[in-house]
Amino acid sequence: MFTPGKDALVIYHMMFPRWSKDERAGASMGKTALLPLAEQPCPSCTSVVDGLNGPATHLTDKVDLVIVAKADPARLGTYAQERGWTNLRLMSCRNNTFNRDYHGETADGEQIPVLNVFSRDEDGIRHRWASELTFVRGDNSPLDPIWPI
Repeated sequence: MFTPGKDALVIYHMMFPRWSKDERAGASMGKTALLPLAEQPCPSCTSVVDGLNGPATHLTDKVDLVIVAKADPARLGTYAQERGWTNLRLMSCRNNTFNRDYHGETADGEQIPVLNVFSRDEDGIRHRWASELTFVRGDNSPLDPIWPI
């Protein structure tokens, strides 16, 4: 996921499919709106990714920014087109354990919104940070660090 000349990688784990108990409204248009609600993306994650699309052109001058989701690659691509996400790298982790390995999925397969940061140097790739507040209740959002980006 690292591109030449960049040694920092920021990954946002988008909940697509959404949390199984999320009954909020689904997508309002396009092919994604035709999916069963449980297979649609999380509305909050959609808002976060909408917010990253614009500044992504500036962020990617310095770091690699990737949005990862469990959704099928074609379904993820369709949703990106429907939302106008033209500045983001989206990747599917459908057929691997990436989300589970980096706390973006529970043992029973529920998706979790997590922000992970990796770095690369001559010694290899290191996992530097995760939005661990996802795992505890409190006054802070697990994604507070994403807003100043």
